[in-house]
Amino acid sequence: MGLLDTKEYTVATVLAAQAAGSITDARYWNYATGQVQTTPPSNIPLGQAVGACFYGSNSGSYQQSMYFVLTLKRPDGTVRKTVTTIAVAVPSGATIVSDIITDVADQAGSWKAEAKLYGDVI
Repeated sequence: MGLLDTKEYTVATVLAAQAAGSITDARYWNYATGQVQTTPPSNIPLGQAVGACFYGSNSGSYQQSMYFVLTLKRPDGTVRKTVTTIAVAVPSGATIVSDIITDVADQAGSWKAEAKLYGDVI
């Protein structure tokens, strides 16, 4: 007996798991106390440490592997230092904290820290 007909039907469309997250806060290094604080310190003497750390949130519905890439920039815009912080298996709704990126201020002016948060569903 021979095949008379074959048909293929879509039975469902399944969405891929989406990674989702955001940088939720920053803390600033205070050289005088040796701790982080909620507001950026000002009037830092040349030769003292400057820096920051950041908080990120897994706002997705799935567990994620997440990581921060932090860049500390001198007032002239040159990159002084880059640090990566990896967090494996971050549950939905959880918060992660980056390492503190610091360096000695060798240039007067406003130092900047850039934070990038990455994530993949696992």
